[in-house]
Amino acid sequence: MTPSGARRVALLALVAAALARPAAAQGYRATVDLRAQSVAFRGWQLDSVAREDAVVGPTGGFISPDGIAAQCQGATDRCYFYRPGARQNAAPMVLTTDFTTWGFGIKGLSARANLRFNYDLGEAAWPSMEPTLQLWEGYLDYQHDWFALRGGRQIVTTRFGWAGFDGGQATLRARKLGLEAGGYAGWGLARSAAVGINSELTAPLGDFIPPERHLLVGAHGTWRTGVADVRVEWQRQFDLATDYLISDLVGGSTTLRLVPRVALTGGVEYNLAQGQWGSADASLRYITPRLQLTGGYRRYLPRFDLYSVWAAFSPVAWNGVQGSAVFSPITWLQLRARGEYIVFEDDGADTPLFSARHDGYRTSVGGTVTALRHVIFDAGYNLERVTGAWSSGADASVSWLPSDAVRLRVFGAYAQRPLEYRYDASTAKWLGADVDVRATDRFNVGLSVVQMSEERDRPDNAAFDWNQTRLSARLTYHLSSREADVRRLPDAVKRMPSSQGYQR
Repeated sequence: MTPSGARRVALLALVAAALARPAAAQGYRATVDLRAQSVAFRGWQLDSVAREDAVVGPTGGFISPDGIAAQCQGATDRCYFYRPGARQNAAPMVLTTDFTTWGFGIKGLSARANLRFNYDLGEAAWPSMEPTLQLWEGYLDYQHDWFALRGGRQIVTTRFGWAGFDGGQATLRARKLGLEAGGYAGWGLARSAAVGINSELTAPLGDFIPPERHLLVGAHGTWRTGVADVRVEWQRQFDLATDYLISDLVGGSTTLRLVPRVALTGGVEYNLAQGQWGSADASLRYITPRLQLTGGYRRYLPRFDLYSVWAAFSPVAWNGVQGSAVFSPITWLQLRARGEYIVFEDDGADTPLFSARHDGYRTSVGGTVTALRHVIFDAGYNLERVTGAWSSGADASVSWLPSDAVRLRVFGAYAQRPLEYRYDASTAKWLGADVDVRATDRFNVGLSVVQMSEERDRPDNAAFDWNQTRLSARLTYHLSSREADVRRLPDAVKRMPSSQGYQR
């Protein structure tokens, strides 16, 4: 069956399930979420001057007659640069529907769909708005005591990240032994997208776009006991048109709970396609009602799909140690701190062009105060210095919760981001307010306004600001069948009398 055929079968099955005459025990649960945002910001436009009109600046680069840094590459007779443009207005709107239904006369059978409708109301293009209608998940699921089956468009979450595909998944369980094993296979989707890697929407890959969707296969095994959880995973992606590998990964993770309040977790990845170790981590956690401590090690190595041009680069891994603490000395005060020190591995360059810093650190502190009734104060500060750039920033907010159904919040923050290997540095400040209201048990409303001020510090005349105003709104509606509402209640509550009588 082709990928489009499998997608049609999944959609038809979901439509048939949704339109089927409800049985006595049939139920459903759905969430409809509408979000819209209006953003106004300064644009920019590409401009050029004749090469003979460009002058050489004090640092050896070219500058346009009005003082903006320009690029004069190769034998071209023109030099190009960006200048401030007209005001841009973007207004993305996203409607997301998540729907689950069950009770088709077969115990354990259910259907689920997650659809997203995008529409851009503004003039400026907003990312990820195409295609207009996106199916993120749509599958039939059958759950049995010792096995499970799922078919359609679905998302699997593993140590390697999450991956979407059109296909099937099967799982076997031995609950008494704590064992579980399964596998999946299907036509894969592009990273963080609802389209295949052969779609034109995966630009700017251009000529590197594969002619067909790739095949995704994987397997996993889990063993759970009272003191340990162990999981191993394998995942392979390959291009059917060329029969080349896109990725081939194996990994494992474990959690040990040998002592009360103490847990040891860790994991590692190995890239079978390239024959090298990937990211890894290990941490020790200690948790009490007032104190939480975490310390550990982390290794990170970027991973690129082999069909893309990025596979030609050789990313360098870094190793780091980290620690964090959350402490509540009194009931209305919580203090938190986090730190990490990293060191990059040898890049293996035979003839480096310059010497760069090989280590760096990240740190943050913060606190939350709830001394006043219905009021929450929160503040934090972060500092990061690593190879190539550093950043620092602070944020603060005050929230007022007059009831369980209403929350008002005022917040502000700033961030500085000097760039070591770039031509400019930015300083951003923003101030905003938002409100969330639960109008009914099923209906939520949210509104937000943010004013952002961003300044670019450059030695030329292109240091224009990128100030912007953002307005956003959110409407969320939850609906469910009568049977779905009752299923969430304990049996004792179901038998309680009400204005509607017993057995709601």
